[in-house]
This record gives sequence, C-alpha cells and structure tokens, in this order.
Amino acid sequence: MTARRATPPAPVILSLLAATLLAFGCSPAAAPVVGTTFPPVAPPRTVDPEKVIAGLKKELGPDSPVRFKATADAYVNKGLLTVILDGDFQGNEMDGFIRYRLAGLQLTYHVIAADGKAYVRQATGKWKKSPEKVPAKGSGPFGDMRKAKLKFTGVSKTDRDLYTVVWSNPTHAQRALDGTLFTSPKIKSSSMTFQVDERGKPYSATYSLKGTAKFEGKSFTLKIEGYYQFFAIRDKLDFKSPLKK
Repeated sequence: MTARRATPPAPVILSLLAATLLAFGCSPAAAPVVGTTFPPVAPPRTVDPEKVIAGLKKELGPDSPVRFKATADAYVNKGLLTVILDGDFQGNEMDGFIRYRLAGLQLTYHVIAADGKAYVRQATGKWKKSPEKVPAKGSGPFGDMRKAKLKFTGVSKTDRDLYTVVWSNPTHAQRALDGTLFTSPKIKSSSMTFQVDERGKPYSATYSLKGTAKFEGKSFTLKIEGYYQFFAIRDKLDFKSPLKK
C-alpha cells in the first residue's frame, strides 16, 4: 500500500498563495564545482556599511522600480506548494505572473496592482478585481524598507565581489499572513539575506520563515523557503488597470 502525500485543503493553498506573494523563502542548493582552481582571495575592499544599507533601502524603496523573479517552497503540514513570482514592482504597484504547483497541478495567474486596486486573471482568461488588499502607499515589494533594521555582515561567502546584508524578522512577513484566510498566525522565526554590491544594489536574496496558523479552528505548521533574483530596469514603469473604463 502506497502512502499518500499530505495535501492541505484547497482554501488553505489559495490563502497561502497570497501570503507567499510578500513572504518568500530559501534558495536551491548550489551544485558543487569540480575541477576548478580559483585565484587567491583578493584583499577585502573598504566599504561603508551604512552607505551599503542606505543604498539597499533606496533600491527596494517606494520610489525605485524593481524587477525580480522569486521561487518559493511553502510547506503546510508537510504538504508542498511551489510558488514562482516574476514581474515588475514599484511602490505598492506591480505587474507580474504567479505560478504555483501542487501535487502535479500547475496554475498561472497574471496580477496587476495599480491606483490602489488589484486585478487578476487566470492564464488568458478575463480580468477581474481581486479582493486582496494593495499595500499602503510608501511601501515597496518588501514593505516599508525605510523602517527595516538591517545588518551588514561583510563580504559574501559565495561571491567576493558582493556583500551580505541580513534582515532579521522582516516586518512584511506578519503583514502577509494577516492578509489571508489564516487566523492567529505566529511566526517563530524569519529572516532575509541579501547579496549586494558596494552601493547596496541587490543581486539575489534568500528568505526563510517558520511558524503556525489556524484555518477553520485547525492548527497548521508553516514553513516557507525561497530565492530571489534581481534584474536591472532601464525603462520607466507604468502600471494601469487592465479593465476598460
């Protein structure tokens, strides 16, 4: 007799999907490098940690356009949901695609947030207004970075041309869970680690969250692990409602 994989109820999956839009987690393990000889490690460059942190806050702040792709593995009572978010963001507006996979099922949504409202359509279906609330003005894709308590931890362990900045207990994680069907969310631990250059420009980031929440009175364990990759934007972003007026 073959054991069945634990799969959370559909409403829980849809609720968790909303949470992972703002709270992603862990990167895939890097493949080992075989037969490669690296040159000697260059002496550390002198950088100002405060300027690096200020630069990162500006890059991810409400006035800066951001393009990234995020992949997350979200576990609810050991049931696995993989979510991929790929799009453009500025302040509390966005235009992107969300794909999620569960037990062989894959669904794709196109999401636009503009003028304080959110719109969604499945695949190439019709656009509809979304009940999800758009983040407050002054927020970026990761919440209000101006209030974030970030720690500069030195040269990156994976790329000596980059530096590491850690954000412990990101504020947007709690907000993301509060905006779903889950009740009484309790975050046990969460952190986000950025790989940035000397100006604070982000290249990649990892995210992890562990906690619990309730749905219809039943408790669920939550674990989110994911990876972000950031891309340069040279064009001005313009977000508009997809519904004809």
